[in-house]
Amino acid sequence: IKSKIDEVLDRWERLKEAMRDAHSRLGNVQTLQAFIRDADEMEILINEKMQQTVLEDPSATSSNVQVKHQRHEVLVAELAANAERLQNIVAAGNNLIDKEQCLGQEDAIRDRIEKLVTQ
Repeated sequence: IKSKIDEVLDRWERLKEAMRDAHSRLGNVQTLQAFIRDADEMEILINEKMQQTVLEDPSATSSNVQVKHQRHEVLVAELAANAERLQNIVAAGNNLIDKEQCLGQEDAIRDRIEKLVTQ
């Protein structure tokens, strides 16, 4: 009976360890998915704002130039308002790489960070 009890307790400990490992892997996946979601949202925001500025009337009247300048100032202000969010996303990506939580996607994470920073 004692050996059976020891065997069951040993299996129980291995099961608990396996659950901890699975929980850790799930946490890594969740963190990675959050980074990808945040990076996607930031890229969409930047692209939308850039397109709003680029897709304007190309005529060069003085009133159009003034309007374009105002729109550009609004774009710069909106990007500045999101600078902290961008820094947090970049930091989260670097943190994933540093803690080796990228699930083999380190190069893809580095590429996303580089793309966000250079936009």
